Formats: sequence, structure tokens, C-alpha cells
Amino acid sequence: MRGARRVVVVLILGLAGGVFLFFRLFFSPATGDSRSSADPRLSYAGPHQNVRPDVAYVGDEACSVCHAKETATFREHPMGRSLFPLASVTERPPIDVAHHNPFTALGESHRIEQADGRTWHHQFQKSADDRTIYDVATEVKYAIGSGTHAQSYLWEQDGYVQQSPITWYAERRIWDASPGWLEVGGGRPAEGRCLFCHANRVEPMPGYANRFVAPVFRGSTIGCERCHGPGAKHVAVRMGDEAAGGDEEFTIVNPGKLPWRLRDAVCHQCHLEAETRIVKRGRELFDYRPGLPLEAFWTLVVQTDNDDIRRILSHPEQLERSRCFRASTDANKLGCISCHDPHVKPDANQRVAHFRQACLNCHVDHGCSLPAAERRRQNVEDSCFECHMPKRQTSDVPHVAGTDHRIPRRADQTITLPQTPPPALPDVIPVRLFHRQPGETLTAEERRDLGVALAELLTMNKVPTTLAGKTLELIDEALQTVPDDAAAWDAKASALQQLNRTDEALAAYREALRLEPNRESSVVGAGLLTLRAGRRDDALQFWKRALELNPWRPLHHGSLAILYAGRQQWRQAQEASEAWVRLEPANTEARRVLTLCWLRLGERPSATKEFAVMEALKPANLTSLQAWWNAETQGPAPGYRLPERPK
Repeated sequence: MRGARRVVVVLILGLAGGVFLFFRLFFSPATGDSRSSADPRLSYAGPHQNVRPDVAYVGDEACSVCHAKETATFREHPMGRSLFPLASVTERPPIDVAHHNPFTALGESHRIEQADGRTWHHQFQKSADDRTIYDVATEVKYAIGSGTHAQSYLWEQDGYVQQSPITWYAERRIWDASPGWLEVGGGRPAEGRCLFCHANRVEPMPGYANRFVAPVFRGSTIGCERCHGPGAKHVAVRMGDEAAGGDEEFTIVNPGKLPWRLRDAVCHQCHLEAETRIVKRGRELFDYRPGLPLEAFWTLVVQTDNDDIRRILSHPEQLERSRCFRASTDANKLGCISCHDPHVKPDANQRVAHFRQACLNCHVDHGCSLPAAERRRQNVEDSCFECHMPKRQTSDVPHVAGTDHRIPRRADQTITLPQTPPPALPDVIPVRLFHRQPGETLTAEERRDLGVALAELLTMNKVPTTLAGKTLELIDEALQTVPDDAAAWDAKASALQQLNRTDEALAAYREALRLEPNRESSVVGAGLLTLRAGRRDDALQFWKRALELNPWRPLHHGSLAILYAGRQQWRQAQEASEAWVRLEPANTEARRVLTLCWLRLGERPSATKEFAVMEALKPANLTSLQAWWNAETQGPAPGYRLPERPK
């Protein structure tokens, strides 16, 4: 039995770390517990009449009746091309060899094919003599991103949405691996927080990592109402079907007329990525309404002192570090739309003049200290942003350059922020809530959100593990007030794992699942803990449940394959490992479990064929795999006993 056990134990240890980190990286629930403070859409006492949850969305076509020009130009704006069906476009990026198709990345080769208006992404590998080892094709049906910088792709099956590992990088005009891709097969789950900033609207199914209520996309690209709020009231009044019930101007939100914090919140809902963002307890993914504070719906957690000026997703943070922002008054505060027209993207030949005028709106009386002749020697168009917002290679998105939104006087200038008092919580915490400055006292709900965020950042290795105790303190404090908060119980389990308090962590996961039985992250977390603790009967039930919740994750199939192999249920292990291999064909550990299953089932030709594939893949541990194969097929090695075959 020791041979089978040795394989199973090694695989369990290999999966255990990866699965949990995987789910923390790509899945955090889109909703919190149902109990919460009053809905800010209902308690709002301001003039806007379209913030209430009962005001319906009408879609861009209704807007275009009166705003044809704005609607047309917005459709050509990058925001107006945030997600779209590939079947709706005729012009697509080139897929010839000169543009890096095919290419090799993530330990395998990738190829894009197009025919009859359809697009397939292939993951494949070839042997040394150019024979195809495997070739898995997936039809992608949606593009995310305008293609200005890059464009990624989605596939959807039964409401589950996955991202392809292949991305088009427009600036370099090449195909390459998608940003931040980990070596996991089957695609990356496109969870609600991701689609929030690309799709017009989606409705996540509660608890699921990446499954949505059909139809998945309620309108594809970001639309007018994302920035102006639901339009049913405004349309009804303009069409004469309903009285305004107040000033007609306030039947719709004009972000440009909002106080600057509320104005910028409209942009920050998508353009402030943060270290992590948490949908507040009791709020749903798309509850935010323009005109209301974003922090009433989302908690955005940022680095206390973000020095990485190369992150394209931190432009709002960079802007708030700029002297231009800090010196501007509340009545005329610099913000996103001070420079960017959300309805129209200036053409290439208009770009310098457009942004130069934006600078001169503030700097007409105190302009550049360099004489005009010197400026034009450096840039013939006298571009302000070429000197004061230089482009830099981004650190979070490969093959993309982003502008420095700190607006330094010189390109090499270091921006020093004003001194601030120490934060209310220990200064060892390197993150803060974006809408709170260091030193501000946090409310009980904000402390809860910080605890939940820290639990996620701990497993992503974005904060020191020494913060696990503080994280647990914040979460326990919240649970004393609201004990039926499933998201907090899930976060507590994560913090307890960091402290190696396994039994307590498992109990916390069980409590989260009692409150939300379909909570996929808690099912997976509990499955891993029971696996590590050797409670294989419990682990088997958790992983069966995980597979029911998401049949498209190779890690779910892999965990079941390993558990079944450990129980010598070879037929079930074979079926699970075959599914694992289909989703993750480059994974030699998956193929090793399948090979072992064929051997134990007495199907030597299938085992031989599978091991030949493993050898052709030439993994780094090929020598040890060959030794394992010899031991399994040529009789017992010293100190090694073949497991009995199942009856």
C-alpha cells in the first residue's frame, strides 16, 4: 500500500497550498450577510430622484433617443467597448506568426484560430519530433477590454464564465499570456468583481465563484447608466409619462455637477482597483448608484504609502499624491473628468491639444517655467504630458505602458506626501481604507471590512503573516455584534489557518456553510482542512459538494481523484483524474494519478499509453517519474510493496 499512499500524500501536499491560494486570489464573495445598516439608496435625502432601488434601468437605446451624439461617440470610447460578443465584430487582431501566434508561455503552447466568425483558443504541446501530444480547443465568445492597451477573452458554459489564458496586447501588437496568470488549467474564473468593471450588468448566483444568472450579460459593454444612474424616471418624465416630482434636472445624475468626492466616486467604482475591494455587508454587487458615496457600497483597501508608480490600476491613488490635486480647492478639485472626457476620446491628432488645454484650465497664469522655444525643441507639439506625465512600463499588466498620474514637475521627481499622524490601528498594517486617511477612527463596520480584507490579503501574501492575530481580533469583534455574517466566518477561518489553528478554522468554515450552504470558498477551505487533518471521509463529502458547485475547476476533480485513490476506489479515481486531465492537460501529476488508476484496474495498455504522454511532456521530475513507473511495473523495489488491486 505504501506506493499508492506515497503518491496520494505528495499530491495532497502539492494541491493543498495551491487550491486555497487560488480561491483567495480569484474568488471572494460578491455579497455579504443579509443583515446590515439601512440601505443608503433608501435613506438618501438629496435631490436626485433615481438613486432608489425601485428606479429601473432602461439601456443605452433609450438614452440615444435624445442623446444620439453622446451615445454614438461613447460607443467609440474605450469605456464604451469594455465587453462585447466576438460575433458582433468584423475587425479582429491579426493572428499570423508575425504577431506571436502561436506562442509559448505558462509551460505550454497557445494558438488562436478563427473561422466563420468564430474564435478558438488552443492549448497544446508537441513532442521533440513535432507530434502533437495534446491539443485542447476552447471557443471564446466575448472580448473584454477595448483593445486600446490590451484585450482578453471569455468563454461561458451553463452560466460559468472563465477567462482564457490568451490576451492581445495592442501596443506591442502581439499575443501573449493574460496578465497575472497562474499555472492553472480550465481557464481563470471571471468572478463578479472582475465583470463589474467590464460588463454592463451581471447577477452572480449567491455563493458561486463565477456562475451567473442567465442571461449572463444584461447588455454587454459599460453603458450610460453606469455613470448617470438608472434612467427610467428620467425617460418617463421627458416622454411626458410621469411628473418630475421635483426639479426635472435631478431625475438623472450629471456627475460633473456633483461635489468632487461624489463625482470622483463615479470613476473610482471601476478605475480604482485597490489591493482588494469588498462589497459591504448587506449590499449587492450592482447596488451602487451615482450620486451616493461609493464607500457606502464598497470598501476599497489600498496601500498606506503606494510607491509603485508603474501600476496602471492605481491612477486615482497616484493622482491624489500629485501637487495639482492637493493644491486644488474643494470648489475646483482636480479629478478624472478635469482632463478626461468620458463621452469622447480625442483622436490621435487632437490628443496633445486636448490635454494641453486641460492643463491650461488651471495653469494659464502660472504655466511652464521653460521658454516655449525650449519646450518645442523637446516636443514639437509642446505637449505638457510628455514631460509631466511620462509613460512607464506597467508592473501589473505586461506589454503595456501607463502614464504617471502623480504629475511630477520632472520625470525623475520623488513625490513626498505631507506628514500624517499615526493610524488609529497599529502602524504595522500597511493598508488603509481609501476613503479614510491614516489616523482617522474607523467605525465598527469599517473595522469588520478591514478584517475581512486583511484575511484575503494574508493568503495573497500582500501583508505580513504577523497580522493574522490582528485580523482575527477585528473579525471576532464584528462577529460579537453580528454573529450570522457568513463572509466574516469565512475570513475568520482563513485567519485561523494562518495561525495553524486547524480545528477552529474548520469550525468557522462549517458555521459559514450553515449560514450559506452554497459558499464555494468555504466548501473548498473545509475540504482542504479535513484533507490535511486526515479526515478523509469528511474531505470526500466536501470535495463532492465543491464539484457540484463548480464542475469546471480542475482542482475539484484533482482532489476527488486523490481521495478516491487513497481509498482504493480506482474506478471513481480514474473518472475523476480523466476529468482533471481534460481540464489541465499539462499537469503530469494528474496524469500520474490516472496512470496509477489504469494499473490498479488491470488496464496495462491504457497505463502505458498515459505514461508515454508523461514522458513526451518532459517534466522537470521525469527521472523520478520513470523510477516510479519502473517500481510499479517491474516488481517490488526494496522496501516497496505494491498495493492490492481492488476486488
